[in-house]
Parts: sequence; structure tokens; C-alpha cells
Amino acid sequence: MDRNGKIIIPPRFRWADFFYEGLAVVAEGTECNIPLDDYILEDCPHGYINKKGQYVIKPQFYHALEFRGGFAAVSRFTNFRAIVINRSGNIVGLEGLNYFLEPLANGYFCVKQEMQTRMVDGKGKMFALPQGLSYIKREPGWPNRCPAEDLIQVEDQSGRQGFVHFPLGTVVIKPSYDNVGQFSEGMAPVKVGDRWGAIDRSGNIVIEPQFSYVSSFHGGAAAAFVLGDSKLCGLIDRQGKWIVQPAFVQCSDGFDFGMAFFRASDQEGEKDGVIGPSGKWIIPLQSRDIELLGPDLFCVDRYPENVCKYLTIDGRLIKPE
Repeated sequence: MDRNGKIIIPPRFRWADFFYEGLAVVAEGTECNIPLDDYILEDCPHGYINKKGQYVIKPQFYHALEFRGGFAAVSRFTNFRAIVINRSGNIVGLEGLNYFLEPLANGYFCVKQEMQTRMVDGKGKMFALPQGLSYIKREPGWPNRCPAEDLIQVEDQSGRQGFVHFPLGTVVIKPSYDNVGQFSEGMAPVKVGDRWGAIDRSGNIVIEPQFSYVSSFHGGAAAAFVLGDSKLCGLIDRQGKWIVQPAFVQCSDGFDFGMAFFRASDQEGEKDGVIGPSGKWIIPLQSRDIELLGPDLFCVDRYPENVCKYLTIDGRLIKPE
């Protein structure tokens, strides 16, 4: 539908994703098995449509991911191995990997496998790290994201962590930290002992380690948890000062489309809300399950009926016609 609730593409798919670079993944079929996760519908052919609802790449894949930089990762029903296709549906590389990937700059791809993020080229050859360094293997539950910038996280044989330039292969920040997060907006969270702070691309400390955790930066802000047993979070700026005071049990990693999500807990239960960059509430704390659907559109109060109420950033409810 459009912003006024007018139906543009009538409901006719078993499943549909958001539009990325003008194309959206859809799944056909009436005999689909129970979804394996949020993205895979077993036995449903996946393909790509344009914003008119027309097929650009016909349904033929077991699984398909969104387009990034003109490329997308898919797999066939025959062997379930990852393939990279272009916007015409032609195979351009990486036929043979077991796990899905995201296209990156410089002709490389990011692969997530066994809680490890690795870089490979168009033929599936792994990006070689300097001797003595390896890709970081994360524990279950730890964010395992593809790099947002050209510095990738590595660790040495003692477990100390730092950063290597990708794809030059030069060590930019020597492994000297107990833990590191991802570089984003020129900064990366780092852990020294039991405290987190942040560094710049030269390895200089720009936020002294003083928090129990700091996320990557998005929209000029990062989520930070206070030290101690309270386990409360808020948002900090690039100097480590509080933008949103720590009063929540869950915070988004900075601002997305100029908005940040928060979850509070009290005697009445958990409630979600959305704050803008000015620190004012866009959606006050209310019942659970607020989902961002775009730059100015939310789905609120989906449960228990499992039906979205569409709410715009200015508080207007949209009802599909």
C-alpha cells in the first residue's frame, strides 16, 4: 500500500519482503511447510518483483536475500548452496558456499558461518588475514554483522582483538583490546577490562571506557549500559555524553531514520516507545511490539490479534483500503 492506505500491489503472495533497490523478494505457493525462520518458507519458490508487482526474476529459488549494490544471494532447490545473481537473474559468482552472504565493496562478499563473519572474493576464496590473526568467533547471541566500513575485526592467538584494513590486509589497529565492536561512522566500541568505550579509525580513545557495554554508532549515537547491577541503557553521543538518560531495559543501536526504540519495564509489564534525535517522544511508552516499516511508518500493537495498526511518524493511523 502507499502512505494513504491505497493498495498498490494486491495480496497474492505467500510471503513478501520490503523493497530494496527497487526490487522485493516474494514467495509463491500454497503447499508451503512451516517457516524455518523469518525468511525461509520451505518448498515455496522465491523470486523478485518491481514496484508494479511484476516479476523481474521469476520464482525459482529455495531462498533469496535482498539486493545490495546490484547483487543478491540466492540458493537453488537442488543443493541449497549460495549463488550471487545480478538484477537480471544471471549468476555472477560464488556458486558453492553453504551459507548466505552480503555483497560488499571491492568485489568481495561477507559470509556468516558458525558464528563467524568472513570475507570472500567472487569465486569463494577467503580474504587472507595477516599471519597470526584470525576472524573473531562470536558466542551465541552476540551480534554477528557484516562490516559497515573497511576495517574488520580480528583477534590474535592470545584472544586480543583489533582491526585489519579490508581489502588491503594491513593491520590498522593492533590487537590490544579484550573485545571490539564494529566500526560505524568512523568509530568502534572497544572493551578494556570490564568497561567499554570507543576509538576512532586511528585507534585513539575518544570515549573513555566507563560503560558495561557500548554498541556501534548509528545516526551519531550509540546505546550504552551503565556500570553496576541495574542493567539500564540509554543513548550517548560521539563524546560519550548522554543524549537519552539510562532508564530502559533495551535500547536500539543509535538512531535509524532519525528514531530510536526503547523498552521500559515496570509493575505493569514491558512497554515500547520511540524517541527522535531531539530527545522527545515520537511514540510514548505503550504496549509492546513497535516495528519500524520505513522512514515514517510503524506497525504498532500487532499482538495478540497479529494485525498491524499502521501509524505514521506524526501520529496518523492508516487503514488499508
